[in-house]
Amino acid sequence: MADDVKWDIRYLVIATRDWWPGKHVRLAPFAVKDIDWSEHRVNVEVTRDKVKSAPSWDPLALEDQLSEQQLHRHFGWPGYGW
Repeated sequence: MADDVKWDIRYLVIATRDWWPGKHVRLAPFAVKDIDWSEHRVNVEVTRDKVKSAPSWDPLALEDQLSEQQLHRHFGWPGYGW
């Protein structure tokens, strides 16, 4: 997900269906440890348990400051300057 005003990458949307069915979560760029281009893999510094307990992402829901703050608190990330 990108901020089309600031041209920032705001979130990576992760489909967890390989681990358990039916959940999408957002991860902020703060979570990215490195990118392995040859393996087509993004390595993150977040545990599976933290992802599993993260709030689900609904692509049809309107994004608001409260849901972003909840997500950032869950992972212990800084905010975006709200």
